[in-house]
Amino acid sequence: MEIILLGTGTAVPISGHTPSAILLKSKDLTALLDMGPGATYKVAGQGVDPFHLQYLFLTHLHSDHTLDLVTFLQMNASTPDIERTSSVFLTGCRGLKNLYNGLMRLYPGIAPGSYKLYLREIVEDRFEVNGVVVSSTLSGHTTDSICYRFDTSEGSVVYTGDCATVAPLDQFCAGVDLLICECSFPAGWPTSDHMSADSVGKLAAQAGVKTLIVTHLYPPAVKVDLQSQIQEYYTGPVIIAQDNYKFLLP
Repeated sequence: MEIILLGTGTAVPISGHTPSAILLKSKDLTALLDMGPGATYKVAGQGVDPFHLQYLFLTHLHSDHTLDLVTFLQMNASTPDIERTSSVFLTGCRGLKNLYNGLMRLYPGIAPGSYKLYLREIVEDRFEVNGVVVSSTLSGHTTDSICYRFDTSEGSVVYTGDCATVAPLDQFCAGVDLLICECSFPAGWPTSDHMSADSVGKLAAQAGVKTLIVTHLYPPAVKVDLQSQIQEYYTGPVIIAQDNYKFLLP
């Protein structure tokens, strides 16, 4: 399984850290996790045809995680000489249907015509897609924001999206091969809706994850030695991701 961190930043422009998007490519499932601005173009840049991309997972509805949904739908609706027929499966947190309906009112020309689009809102769920077990839990970033876990024959991955420290998160991540965790701020940073280096390190240690990749970096996080701050609590491998970083499992 290959995991490509297409976007590792926030809405704040930082070189090497554009808004959130992760491409997961296993033998059973190719999926895009979050769709920050430019995500569709970045998918194409990795040799994956966006017209064949069927599975989209959104952690929450903030613009730096969802704006390229518009581009993706417009591409499928109005590209000359290409008519999409394969279905799209769009999964996200509560409120996804309201977001989608709002986009249809704003941009009626992007509505699916030649293909089916299936919307699924989830909270704390567990289901199977092409043999991959997908689980979700609340992340604490917003009332409805969620984390995802993907258990495949090639390994397991948790993607937190934007999150805060919430009690069951260490259980949700327990023993995972790869934890992709937001780390918005340095250790000790006062925040109630994001993770800082110390809380990320504690989560990874408590959950016993095998490898940790941190993403979603605001400018203060880029200016410090995040790896050292995290490793005060977690002794496993720590990767501070930049855009287009690739990781292979197993």
